[in-house]
Order: sequence, then C-alpha cells, then structure tokens
Amino acid sequence: MGTVTMVVFPTEGSASLVVDVCEGLGPFQTSKIDDIWFYDEFYYHFSGKLTREELRFEKAYDTYSKKGMRDLLSVLKENLEGQAFRPATIGIEQTMPVFLRDSLQRILPNAKFKDVTPIFQEVRMIKTDEEIARLRDAAKINERALKAAIDAIHVGAHEWELVMAYREELDRHKAEPVYHLIAAGRGSGDVFPKYNLAHRLERGEIVYLDVGCRANGYCSDVSRSVVLGELPPSHERIRQSVLDGYWSTINTLRPGVGIREVFKNAIDMVRRAGIPDFMRSNVGHGIGLSIHELPDMVSSSSGLLEKDMVLNIETPYHGIGIGGFQQEDTARITHGGVELLTKLDRDVRLPA
Repeated sequence: MGTVTMVVFPTEGSASLVVDVCEGLGPFQTSKIDDIWFYDEFYYHFSGKLTREELRFEKAYDTYSKKGMRDLLSVLKENLEGQAFRPATIGIEQTMPVFLRDSLQRILPNAKFKDVTPIFQEVRMIKTDEEIARLRDAAKINERALKAAIDAIHVGAHEWELVMAYREELDRHKAEPVYHLIAAGRGSGDVFPKYNLAHRLERGEIVYLDVGCRANGYCSDVSRSVVLGELPPSHERIRQSVLDGYWSTINTLRPGVGIREVFKNAIDMVRRAGIPDFMRSNVGHGIGLSIHELPDMVSSSSGLLEKDMVLNIETPYHGIGIGGFQQEDTARITHGGVELLTKLDRDVRLPA
C-alpha cells in the first residue's frame, strides 16, 4: 500500500498516530502525540543508554511486536474499534487515499463515513503560537536558500546552477524542497516555467525565482524577480507596477478587512501603477502544513481576515514573450496589522 501516516481523533480522549514502522524514531522526535501505533514489518534492536525519545520508541515497538506485525488496515481497524464507536460516524479528509477509504468502508460496514475536509481546512486557517514559530523558522531557511540561488546569478550562468544552489542550501538546514520555479528572460513568463538547460543568463534579463520548501513539517513560499543589468523601460514599468501592487496589498492587511476588498485593492493598484489590463485569479493564499491552504485571496470570498492567519501575498505578472515578474511574501495577521515573516530584499538588481 505504500507509506501512509494517519492521525485518529476520537470524540473523547487523546489522539493516536498510526505510522509505518520504517518511520522509526522520527514520530517520537517530531510529534506530541503519545499513543503511536506501528504497522508493516521491520526489525529494530535496542541497546545502551536510550534517550527519552528512544525509550518511547522502544515501548511502542514492544507493543507492536507482541501484537504481531500487521498491515495498515488491520492496525486501523483495531484502533477504531477500540474507540467503542459501534456504530459510528468516522470523519475522513480528502487527502486519504481512495484505496484506503474504500478498504475501511469494507472492513467497517456498520460505520458511516463523512468528508470533514472543510472542518480541518477552517481550523487550519488560524495558526497557534507553535505553528507561527515553525513558519518563521521555515521562512528563514527558505530565504537563506533563495539568497544562495540569487548569489549564483551572473551573466553566463545556467538556470540549473541556480536550482542546485537553492537545493544545496536547503540540504544544509535539513529542509526539503516542495517546488522551485527558476527561469530567466522570455522563458520565465509561463506560470510553471520550464528549465532551459541550454539557456545562459544574459544582460538585461529578469530572473524569476519562486521557491517553496518544508522544514519541521511547515512550509515556506517566497518569490523574487532579480534584475540582471538594466531592463528595457517597458519591462521596468511592469516590474515596478508589480512591486507597487504588492506593497499596496500588504498595507491593507489587518483583522476585520474583507478578503474581497484585499483582492480588489491589489488588482486596482497594479492597474493604476502601469498595467491597465492586469488581472489575477487570486492575490495570495494561506500557508501552513501545505504550501496552499485557506483562505484563498479571491474576488468571490466573503471571508474576513483574522488575527494569526498566515498568508502568502503576491501580484505576479506572467508575460509570454517578455518574462515573469513576481514578488511574494509570507505575512502573519497581527492584532494591529501585519508581520512579514519573509524579509529578503525586494528590489534586487545585480550588475551585469
């Protein structure tokens, strides 16, 4: 079935974590859940003076070994039946693999299954203090890696060299890349620019860098457009308009402001600044365990900003035949306004 990690939240009592035994010590180092259940087959040996996490691992492994090494469905079935739910409603998220959902329905025929994805999405919009701290840490790491990519920019460099510089810096901080959209010149205008292995950076190009990573379970997403040399006046106007729209949007963020209002202000400002036909489907999104979470910063939203929402704000311009222009930062809504979690220079110009 592959590796799947499940969290079971009973209506009463504490949550439990169901993980592949091959995850080893990891869950005991990163999760605050005490009740950890293993599935699948693997053999560990414990010796010497163990740490607190290693002792917890040993205890859970001992229970797992005594019950016999079983597959995921068998372990989940025992866990759920132990919640005394007969019959019960079991809420599942859309992220649950279809094969697993169908198998659970087969082995638990008296249970009613309900999609509770909207509940979890809504809960995740407001971040706890610990989540905010993790998001800050992820942002710092992502910006260090982005800075490494920017430092690799020079006339004649390949786009893949920038990608490697970004990934190598993430590795130093034990973070994992979620995506890295890095391209220069005309090729950067696509929404998902493809690396041109043959292209070398040239004078007068815009270098588009949109990068995301995950560190300690939480994500960071940040974008910059770097000018290599001097842009043509028409391109410079677009770059400045995007930047003006970005700052205008940041300045509207505070509790109680309508998301629809934020969207309208962003679009209007970019248009007034110099791109009269500018349009976007959104001007940002929530961020947390995933790169893209609620709220979506869209014109149709009736939601309001709330304290401790963490958002990514962006007003990118994708110009086919010209290039991509982007500024994107992570912002936490505070009691009186906004705290920017990403702070890297937003007007980066490098000599050619």
